[in-house]
Amino acid sequence: MQKFSKIFPRFKISTKLVLAFLGMGVIPFILLGSYSVISMSSTLEGQALEQLQFQIKSTGRDIRAFLGNIEHDLFYLKSSASLQRLADLTGTDSPENPFGLPDMEKARLEVEKEFLRFSQGKRNFYQIRYLDMTGREIVRLNHDDSGVHVVPKVQLQDKGGRYYFKEAVALKADEIYVSPMDLNIEWGLVEIPQRPVIRYASPVLNSRGGKVGILIINIFAEPIFEIISGVPEKADSFLIDRKGLYLYQSSATSTAHYFKNQSIHDDYSQQIVSDILHNSSGLTNTIHHILVYSRILKSSHSDDWWTMIIAVPNKIVFASSNRLKRIWLSALTALILLGAFSSIVSARHFIKPIFALTKGADRIAGGAFDHHIKVETNDELEDLARHFNNMAHQLKETQERLQHWNLELKNEVEKRTKRLELSEATLKIENQKLDDIVSSIGAELCLIDFKKNIVWANKILTDRYDGESSVVGQTCYKIFNERSDPCPECCSEICFSERTGHSAVISCSNGNKDRRFFQLVATPVMNIENEVDHLLELRLDITDSVLTERMLEKQQAEKLHLESQVEMAAGVIHEVAKPLSAIKTTLQVLEEETLSEKYLDYLNGIEDKINQLSEFLKTFSIYARPKTLDLQLCRIEEIIEQVLLLIRPDAERRGVRICENYSQQTELPEVKLDSIQIQQVLYNIITNAFEAMPDGGTVTISADNLREPVFGLQLTISDTGTGISEDDVNKIFKPFYSTKADGAGLGLSIVRQIMYRHGGNITVENNLEKGTSFILTLPVQS
Repeated sequence: MQKFSKIFPRFKISTKLVLAFLGMGVIPFILLGSYSVISMSSTLEGQALEQLQFQIKSTGRDIRAFLGNIEHDLFYLKSSASLQRLADLTGTDSPENPFGLPDMEKARLEVEKEFLRFSQGKRNFYQIRYLDMTGREIVRLNHDDSGVHVVPKVQLQDKGGRYYFKEAVALKADEIYVSPMDLNIEWGLVEIPQRPVIRYASPVLNSRGGKVGILIINIFAEPIFEIISGVPEKADSFLIDRKGLYLYQSSATSTAHYFKNQSIHDDYSQQIVSDILHNSSGLTNTIHHILVYSRILKSSHSDDWWTMIIAVPNKIVFASSNRLKRIWLSALTALILLGAFSSIVSARHFIKPIFALTKGADRIAGGAFDHHIKVETNDELEDLARHFNNMAHQLKETQERLQHWNLELKNEVEKRTKRLELSEATLKIENQKLDDIVSSIGAELCLIDFKKNIVWANKILTDRYDGESSVVGQTCYKIFNERSDPCPECCSEICFSERTGHSAVISCSNGNKDRRFFQLVATPVMNIENEVDHLLELRLDITDSVLTERMLEKQQAEKLHLESQVEMAAGVIHEVAKPLSAIKTTLQVLEEETLSEKYLDYLNGIEDKINQLSEFLKTFSIYARPKTLDLQLCRIEEIIEQVLLLIRPDAERRGVRICENYSQQTELPEVKLDSIQIQQVLYNIITNAFEAMPDGGTVTISADNLREPVFGLQLTISDTGTGISEDDVNKIFKPFYSTKADGAGLGLSIVRQIMYRHGGNITVENNLEKGTSFILTLPVQS
């Protein structure tokens, strides 16, 4: 029991009651219900599988009955009187003219009439033929959409080369040959429209017992397919031969097919195929289907067979079982919800008095002994509340007696302590003054002997170095600088030798290994013989002040430098722009004069240089006096497309491929920015990438969301160029620094300036073998 309580140490009583109620109500239902559902599900699934096996065997019997009728019809026609007369006459004439004798022709016509009368109503018959022993057709009837027709003698064919005739000739008197299911061939070609057929053949004997011909009935395969297709709804049906080739396929989701020249080996595992081909009937399963199969003999006189397969989805076969499981789960859910509701209501009724007792105990613990707990439950809890109130009353009386005794004891103690206070007043006051002085200093304070050992340290110092035991008894140079020998220019050494105080600003490493700055004041402590035996050292941490002062100095220097750049830029632009304009105007006037071609070339060269200088002044003006940002919500994809629209012709000319890779997980947010200036940033970086790939390459532009350290957008522009040297990487953002002979050195400086003014940043990742990547980050308002 003790171990069980440790498993749930933080569960409230109400939670334990709810769990207990649910356990008593739900667990038996789960156990009994699970057993019942499993048993009933097993029964339902077994019945469903038995139904499938019964259905496929019933379908197989229907097909076998259909084929048995064909055999019966074959024997009936074979034993007809007209065919027997024709058989007796066959062979009495010469082979060159088998229909020359009048009696034989008359007998042949009688056979045609007999076959025609028999074929009426036989819609499954396609052809009835009687062939002599050479394979020549003697009598033939065809069945088409308009009915049964006798084929004229001139259209009769020689079938001596066909495989089924050769097989039938070798039969004994009462044997039947059943051909494979295939397409009918007439005059050497597959008959159109294509319809699968099966041929039943048997030899015809004359009255003397000699074989004189072969009777063949061709039947349509569609009736067999119709029987097979009558499978359960949403199921697939197949008919295969003994080699596993599909003869017919019917799917619940597609039209039927036959002779697809596919094998069952292509669709199922070797084990499943082996079971189907080597067993007469059975049942097997795949991941998604139940396969039921049964073998169908093509003839009672033959051991050849087909196998019919029905594939039913598992969810159809086990629908009743699954429905029962869903009902049980719904009932279980309802029981859990009802049990939870009932247990919560009961627990609240039980817990409410306990809450009242807890609240009352807190008030009494706070001194409110007059508090009265009211519980009316007519059970043990009401008795507990009554005893609790009696206890509170007794505690009140005890408290009053204790207060009276305490007052008397206090008066007696005060009398006795006054004597001690008078004798110790002076010492106490002095000690208090010393403690106040040491505590109010706010700095590290320690006492060091002449061996550089720390013999005493205040709380500020010991707290910094993990307690008094880690400081007292150690040398100062080991504690403060982690040295094994005294520090050069040691302040304590100066104080001991000169017997005077010393002050200095020093830097050293503390226990956390970082460099700190201290204002150190060391004062010698004299003994009664007026000799220096200890040194009182005060150490004030001024690291923040030193670093702040250095940072302010650096910021002030940068500010003065920037102001001087702006002032110089304004002066340069003002002083150079006007003379350039005047010079350019004068050149344009001179160009209109009649000058020699030599001087015109000079003037053109001067004008080009002036134009280059003007462009430099424009760029320099943008850097020195940046335009005010026109911030608007924009989509970065649209800005990128506007830039690519301008540079794609140049990229194609240079043989550069541009790839865009945007975030596929989430939509890129809108960003508040100046679209014109951001276009300038992208244009400068991408064109620089073009110049870094003189032989062509790939520029990849990626955009993705940022979550850390702030919510924002990150653009990465990468090239496959030659990269940037290590010396140039740290200088490319500086003004007037350029790796190009004709560059002004302001492009990337302006890029970084624009990114900083947007609250963003730009960094570069460089690889001399793989190229350069510029990473731009822009903040996004959440």
